[in-house]
Amino acid sequence: MNTKALDGPDFELIRVRTSLIELVKSFFAKEPDGELIASWRGALSAMSTPGALPSLVRAASELLQLLHTSELKDLRDEFYELFTDPFSKNHVITNVCYYLDGKNFGASFVRLKEILQDAALEKDSNASGSEDELPIVLDAYQQLIEFERKQNGLERGRELQSRLLKEILYPFSRSFKETLGANSHARFYRLAASLMEEILNLETSLFP
Repeated sequence: MNTKALDGPDFELIRVRTSLIELVKSFFAKEPDGELIASWRGALSAMSTPGALPSLVRAASELLQLLHTSELKDLRDEFYELFTDPFSKNHVITNVCYYLDGKNFGASFVRLKEILQDAALEKDSNASGSEDELPIVLDAYQQLIEFERKQNGLERGRELQSRLLKEILYPFSRSFKETLGANSHARFYRLAASLMEEILNLETSLFP
């Protein structure tokens, strides 16, 4: 992924960026199954090839190695323990703005709502949870990247991407990684959070 500042519509770069965000989103959107894990292995293998940024290669390689040595049941149990069971002692909150404000529906949530409103983006009616659930926010960011494809959408799309990334997503990713890193039950998802931070760090380099 080229990390120079964006200076015009680059459709190959748009494809790569949306693919990386889709990968990250898929880690946290639902409990994994065999098909999803196979897709993770393919994507992570492609990211682990020489020539990519060393930090990204390292994060992808660690995650891929863990996938090769983990049973499906272990990954499903970890997801359930961390993200599904509200009574688990290892439960991890996935509301993005909670990590910025220390509570739900604080100032960051208001800013997020303003960004989504400015982008004319609404939460999918089939999506459960608040607008600041991690998969929902990642999906919104992905849509803003895709907005660059549209006529007259280039500059506006980048402005909104920058706001969502710098004000919400990237600062969240650092705190989320630390939270999962301190959780003894998080093996796969600790590494998934690290990869997400690396990818979002790359995204910030596109908006000097």
